[in-house]
Amino acid sequence: MTRWLDAKVVRLGIWSLRRDILGLAGSRRAQSKRGTDLEMSKRLYVGNLAFAVTEQELLDAFSEWGASEATIPINELGRSRGFGFVEVDDDKAEAAIQAMNGADLRGRALVVNEARAREGRPGGGGRPRFSSGRDFGGGFESRGGGRRGRW
Repeated sequence: MTRWLDAKVVRLGIWSLRRDILGLAGSRRAQSKRGTDLEMSKRLYVGNLAFAVTEQELLDAFSEWGASEATIPINELGRSRGFGFVEVDDDKAEAAIQAMNGADLRGRALVVNEARAREGRPGGGGRPRFSSGRDFGGGFESRGGGRRGRW
């Protein structure tokens, strides 16, 4: 169990370190192939991926449109979550969406669109541990509910 946790932490650490080194933190910029100048890029969502698809395969599939980076999120067990993200040149993003949406990759029809910012998700949920004013029984008379007395 520690092994996958360490790999995930290392992976996230390398990702943030790489972004810091390239000066990409907080921006939508990607280093061009020449490595000298920076140009704008768009992040595309790629859904319905086969679990066996690698980041390199995804990058190769979008290379025609100037893909500079591909990321496939993994779950706690180290398995692909079935979707990924690709950074492509800003001016070629729409062409990439049109060409790759519905295209076949490892026997699965891809779903491609522009990635949206992640919305804030409320935490918690589920049934409250201690409900207000409701008695679900159990315990002794002094604590309320349940049987009166021990026997």
